[in-house]
Amino acid sequence: MKKEIICRMVAVMLSAVLLTACGGKEGQDGTAPTEAADDSQTGAQKTDGSEPADDSTVSAQTPADSMVGEWVYVCTLYHSEDSEGEYDSCTMSTDEAAPTSAVIIRKDGQKYLVDYSFSSYEYSEKIYGAALEYKDGTAYRDAENDKWYLEMADPFGEEDSLPHRFSLTDDGVLFDSREHLLDNTEEYPYYSTDLNIYMKKGSPELDDPENLAYFDTVTVSDTTELLNSIANNRKIIVREGTYDFSDVSIDKIDSRFIEKTYGNAFEFTGVSNLCIEADKNAKVLFCIDEPYDPVMSFSSGGNIRLRGITAGHNV
Repeated sequence: MKKEIICRMVAVMLSAVLLTACGGKEGQDGTAPTEAADDSQTGAQKTDGSEPADDSTVSAQTPADSMVGEWVYVCTLYHSEDSEGEYDSCTMSTDEAAPTSAVIIRKDGQKYLVDYSFSSYEYSEKIYGAALEYKDGTAYRDAENDKWYLEMADPFGEEDSLPHRFSLTDDGVLFDSREHLLDNTEEYPYYSTDLNIYMKKGSPELDDPENLAYFDTVTVSDTTELLNSIANNRKIIVREGTYDFSDVSIDKIDSRFIEKTYGNAFEFTGVSNLCIEADKNAKVLFCIDEPYDPVMSFSSGGNIRLRGITAGHNV
């Protein structure tokens, strides 16, 4: 199945420079590409007789301007891969013992600065006024925004520290990513990412915390399709009908969250933030033939919701 992104922020800016060429470009000093200035407004005097602006203080627009503002913490996604397989987890801001975090990005001339705080039971990090460097490329593997990102300068100068890289999706969601590539060899493959996700303060989506847990919504109409749609951070709308899990062979299952257990039962394992909901006014029955097998069994996951579903045994 398609990986969640799942989607799935920040950068040292040097002296502000107002480009007067026909188009903007990324400077050699790590500043973001800017829009060209109007030549008619530069020089000794403007045509209206006023004094020209001081180019050293002009703040030209860049793609990173959309990051400026206060950002509210939504969740943390963790993904890892090794020789034994893949692992994913998601912690929502509304979960018990969830981390607390906040990001404020501001612009000073052509420089971007960030105030960053993140606190959990494992560690706490607070950095104020850290410089951000504009970089071309992708902040982490599979990032939606593969054009640019902002990287936080390490205020402590630790060579082995993992940089915070901030990227912005087309929908205005801010990702703070840290990519782990240590000991990633052919013999011992390893890869992982920590993704902290934020939305801009005042976003209407923040008024509905539950739906923030669902990154996409799919609609299904048969049992195999339902089982293969099981994934983290997903809402599944089930159309009217009877869904008999006994009719599905394990060979037809293409979801790493589904395992065959005893009898005809399937186990939903390691899945979090999943909602399975009957379509509006639909009568939906989940069933299994064996009277002593569970219709649905969940393990090693959390935040599972079933709405409008009737479950029972077809005996």
